[in-house]
Amino acid sequence: MEQIAATIAEWKVDGAINITLHSCLPFGIEARNVGKACESCGVPYLHLETDFYPGDEGQLRTRIEAFLEMVQQRKNQL
Repeated sequence: MEQIAATIAEWKVDGAINITLHSCLPFGIEARNVGKACESCGVPYLHLETDFYPGDEGQLRTRIEAFLEMVQQRKNQL
C-alpha cells in the first residue's frame, strides 16, 4: 500500500479505475488493497469486475463515465 500511495502522490492522481477479471480471485483481493490505499490518500476509486463479455460494454461505459464526471466535479471544487 505504501508504493501505491507514493505513486498516487508522485503522479498527482485525481481518481483510479481498477478493472479485474471476474473469475480472478488474486486480482480481486489486490483490488481491495488498491482501494484502501486510494481511500487513505483521499483519491476516488472505482473497481470494476467483468468477464469481458461484449454485453458488458454498455454497463462498463456508463459506470466509467459517471465516475469520470464525479472526479471532474470534485476536481473543480478543489
